[in-house]
Amino acid sequence: MNTDQITKLYYTIVPLRFIRFHAYRVERFIKKMAQEYDFKGNKILDIGAGSTYHSGHFSKAKYLSQDIIQNSYNTIDYVYDICSKDEILDSEAVNVILCAQVLEHLTAPQSALDEMFRVLKPGGKVYLTTHMAFEEHMLPHDYWRFTEFGMRLLAKNSKFEVIHFERHGATANLIHYAFWTWPIRTLFKNRSNVIYYLYAILSTPFILITGILSEFIDYISKDNGIYTNFEIILKKRE
Repeated sequence: MNTDQITKLYYTIVPLRFIRFHAYRVERFIKKMAQEYDFKGNKILDIGAGSTYHSGHFSKAKYLSQDIIQNSYNTIDYVYDICSKDEILDSEAVNVILCAQVLEHLTAPQSALDEMFRVLKPGGKVYLTTHMAFEEHMLPHDYWRFTEFGMRLLAKNSKFEVIHFERHGATANLIHYAFWTWPIRTLFKNRSNVIYYLYAILSTPFILITGILSEFIDYISKDNGIYTNFEIILKKRE
């Protein structure tokens, strides 16, 4: 059993909501998108699709994937830089775009949104998630963090209408995530050995308890000043 399989098994047993709240919210957001758009006749473009993991949410609509490189499964339909002016996809070609946890890795977010606007049909939407505050990851290709108002400005500059914005967690959740991942970041450079898996198992009860507590604290405090992640839906006016 490889590392990915072990991780998947772990999150099958342990509630993702209280371990990685933002990841739980992203998954819920994509399911919401699928409920609205997973129908025959719709074309869905997944920006920065990676391993095309999200394709499992779309069994009826035509799922199309984009990334800057081809993956090991050869399942990327359009290999190009979404920030470029190459116009690989036709204008007004897709009904909806998914851009989940990708914007912070793009060299030119404004250019990327301009391209999304171009390829969307009138009335089409972008379902986008990204970080406000988070550790550096996928190095060295981690370039940006966004506030709500910075994201709204990018959307306005690309002529999108913002029809939904919601934060994932708040201060307590951010502290919870930073605290329980600190030992992993500092002590476990190798995350495939027995000691790492033993730590993960033994620390799980504590992480679950503090995760539940942090969600409760954020709920009653209504503190929106700092948060891990957010979801936003952009619409191209008809």
